[in-house]
Amino acid sequence: MLARIDRQEPSVARQVAQFYTALGATVVITPRLQELIDNIETRGMSPQAQRLYEDIRDGDLVIHAHAHNGSTTAAVGTYLSTGTSIHLHGEDHLRQQTEDFSSTGRALRAFEDTYGDRVRPGPAPATEAERQAEDAVTSLSAPTTTPAEPAGPQHLPAYALAHDTRAHRNHLSPTPPTPPAPRADLTDRRTR
Repeated sequence: MLARIDRQEPSVARQVAQFYTALGATVVITPRLQELIDNIETRGMSPQAQRLYEDIRDGDLVIHAHAHNGSTTAAVGTYLSTGTSIHLHGEDHLRQQTEDFSSTGRALRAFEDTYGDRVRPGPAPATEAERQAEDAVTSLSAPTTTPAEPAGPQHLPAYALAHDTRAHRNHLSPTPPTPPAPRADLTDRRTR
């Protein structure tokens, strides 16, 4: 059997190889793939890449700028929790921290010195793998039923609108509230 693993972390290749070896199959990993597997396992790139992704997603690592260096993306960002600024290199499972700085200004200057006119503000566009992951998470958390529509327009009494100017400004009532009808007992007293 010949198996080719495309667009997967090289560490998956190790797991697949171990699985088939346990079944008695002969498994051969090409030298280039073995080199990638070894780099990831010895340098801890995959766990670091996952941590960086989560830090960016959760808003702790704010990306100030990015640059495409011809083969991949580099970025500069700052951890809000510590104030440490870092340079990143690579995408998806190959993203890694390459340098750290004690100030955002130094990090940005060094990044601009390295990448020059290729520097663009903000984070790089999401990669295909990041979009697929976000779509998968979103589809898992999406409600399975459609929420019921409100029964009808909301009418608020005038005294509520007088005390809640936000409700008045936002026009929560699509039609103006109907003024209350005159009370019969008060009308009778005025006419006597």
